[in-house]
Amino acid sequence: MDALAPHWRPSPVEHAVSPVRGQLALHREGLLFRADDVVGRTTGRPAVEVPAGDQIVSASPLSPGSLMTPTRQAGEWMPRRLRSMRCPGFVVSTAEGPWVFDGPHGVRRAAEVQRRFASGDRTP
Repeated sequence: MDALAPHWRPSPVEHAVSPVRGQLALHREGLLFRADDVVGRTTGRPAVEVPAGDQIVSASPLSPGSLMTPTRQAGEWMPRRLRSMRCPGFVVSTAEGPWVFDGPHGVRRAAEVQRRFASGDRTP
């Protein structure tokens, strides 16, 4: 799964933020995204981001052809023909801005995030 957070900024040599590969988990308190190859400067451990459940406004699947960045289409990991008919990515709108996720089962994951957090239900 690749992710982009609203507060991430490009490095000084980049023009746009690149998506980060990692693992997404849903918890009672919110989402947990753990980066695969990005480590925290102070801890030396994989970077972890936690969009709090009470900050989630809505979640929805991305439309076919949606862009992750200005130059990268969501779903590039899947065959192009399938990408034109559906997009496995989804967006989670928070008070801070949109989180964009690109990976398998996006429609199902968006529905689960919407049900758990945007509806006010905090059951695991």
